[in-house]
Amino acid sequence: MQSGILYRACKAINKHCNGMTLIEVMIALAIFSAVAVFAVMSTRTGMNIRSKVSDENDYYHTARTVLRHMQKDISLAFHSPLDTRKSVQYRQTLPQFDQYQVFSFFRGTKDSILFSSSSHRRMYKDTNETDTCEISYTIETDQKDSSKNNLVKRESPFIDDKIEEGGAKYILAEGIEELRFRYLRPKIGEMEAAWVDRWDSTQGEFLYLFPVAVEVSMELISPTNKEKKIRLLQKIKILNPNNVDLGLTLIGGTAS
Repeated sequence: MQSGILYRACKAINKHCNGMTLIEVMIALAIFSAVAVFAVMSTRTGMNIRSKVSDENDYYHTARTVLRHMQKDISLAFHSPLDTRKSVQYRQTLPQFDQYQVFSFFRGTKDSILFSSSSHRRMYKDTNETDTCEISYTIETDQKDSSKNNLVKRESPFIDDKIEEGGAKYILAEGIEELRFRYLRPKIGEMEAAWVDRWDSTQGEFLYLFPVAVEVSMELISPTNKEKKIRLLQKIKILNPNNVDLGLTLIGGTAS
């Protein structure tokens, strides 16, 4: 009796629990495939966005690091004292020279800068180097890609009369669209302080004088969007301009 009831119940269940049809299986597979494709595309898009944001953040970081690097060098621009009685710069005693004259200098144009600095750090033991050095910042065309410009720094651990030669060059940043410098002229006599585009402490009106500050304007091309540009502006104070008495009149290389 009970077995008969159980048999009829199982038969009724089997009648209403037939397997899925082929069409139902195909529809289920199609839905699963669509969800999987959507998930993969979303993950890939997210990874691409993350990569672009990371690259752009790295580039911003590089630009800020470059400005900090330039700030250190320029703020420590080295200006040797001027003996106003003899109108010569002081002589420094170095191991390889009995009496070596240090030619401190500061030359700047709109897009390049060359100066003596005390920012050098000796990297190797027992080397005949001091803190003073020659430093220049310029824009040069990339050797592998002529459409790209790089910010190049040259540093020589020795200050000599060949201020545009010597030392080692290395690239600080790539993809520089523009680099501009301006120089803050101190109040000299009746001339008020003002920003100027050129400076040369070796001759002319700025003989033996260093600017009191330098403005650096740099424009970089975004690595993720060539149409997007990053502009950075930094005003750098020279800590010790060490200029002669600005009330003096400089005539023909002499202070009077």
